[in-house]
Amino acid sequence: MRYPSTGVPHFLFRYQNNLKNKNMQIYLLRHGNALEQDFDDISRPLSDRGKEEIKCAAKILVEQKARINSIFTSPLLRAQQTTAIVNQALMIKELVTTEYLVPGTDQRQIIDELNRKSLSGVLLVGHEPHLNSFISLLISGSRGVNITIGKGSLALIDSPAPIKPGSGILRWLISPEFMI
Repeated sequence: MRYPSTGVPHFLFRYQNNLKNKNMQIYLLRHGNALEQDFDDISRPLSDRGKEEIKCAAKILVEQKARINSIFTSPLLRAQQTTAIVNQALMIKELVTTEYLVPGTDQRQIIDELNRKSLSGVLLVGHEPHLNSFISLLISGSRGVNITIGKGSLALIDSPAPIKPGSGILRWLISPEFMI
């Protein structure tokens, strides 16, 4: 059965209401589809399709009543634009731009940054292959799990606080084609 307004399976929406507040909820969102031609990697903007993908992800977060205290985002333009679209829907007060969500950085740095905060829920907006490795590290303790997180995909991991590699549980991962 699908959620009427988004076509998303009901289990995603039932899950949120069954959570206890003992874990940190870590939502991960890969930026939407971005333009490539005539732009360097830092300044690539979202395409119209990418903006629509992110609006769908934001709608899911709103409908799910995601408990997000803070959004952490990469400084690259497409991630910043993704964050702005999501935050129009969520109205989160704390927005943190961090180099630790840029590909090539050590995912343990974002874990350390998150552990310094007292959050029950956080949204991380970033890129591949960084998000793939981060999910792998959280759920297995290593970066070896092969997970595909396409552009505009949204995931939820539960992790006891403080976050430790291997302690997270991947609750769901949904790609844009299932959000529309």
